[in-house]
Amino acid sequence: GKNKVLVKMRNFDEKLIVMKNKIKLNNGKAEKIYLDDDLCNKDRQIQFKARQLAKERKNEGQRVKVGFKKVKINDSWHYWNEKTEKFVVETSQNFQ
Repeated sequence: GKNKVLVKMRNFDEKLIVMKNKIKLNNGKAEKIYLDDDLCNKDRQIQFKARQLAKERKNEGQRVKVGFKKVKINDSWHYWNEKTEKFVVETSQNFQ
């Protein structure tokens, strides 16, 4: 993004309050405001891939939700697999 700001919270409870209410920041404003956790480069790349996958699936008309290293597509959660470096539907075989 254009402008990034790193904000340190006094405690975890304050952070939770802010993160749970971040949806209210864009209420009718033209410029979008995004809040994310401060992640290492690897986790940031994984989250970028998660948002890309979600955007593709949403454009196909599917319901999506992005979490940390996971994407919910319709009713199935797809988790990041370190071995394949892809999002896969969780099964016992995928994570052995």
